[in-house]
Amino acid sequence: MRPAELDNVIKTILDTIAAPLLARHGVGYETAGALLCTAGDNPDPLATEASFASLCGTPRRAHLDRQLQATKAQGWLKSNLHPRAV
Repeated sequence: MRPAELDNVIKTILDTIAAPLLARHGVGYETAGALLCTAGDNPDPLATEASFASLCGTPRRAHLDRQLQATKAQGWLKSNLHPRAV
């Protein structure tokens, strides 16, 4: 089969098994296919957006928030110290 023919077969399969997913804004055939491959037959690990992000390897939001707060605090301390104290 040629790539164009494979694309049509994949689109037909996704239209059949993932129509509600494809109906969502911003979800196309590539995204739907990747999500279904990731979830496989067991979508339980994808119960929340955070669990999906974790599965994809993205850092947790709470960790990023703490890191940002620490960085802001360091900047505040440096900017408010007396010049002789530095």
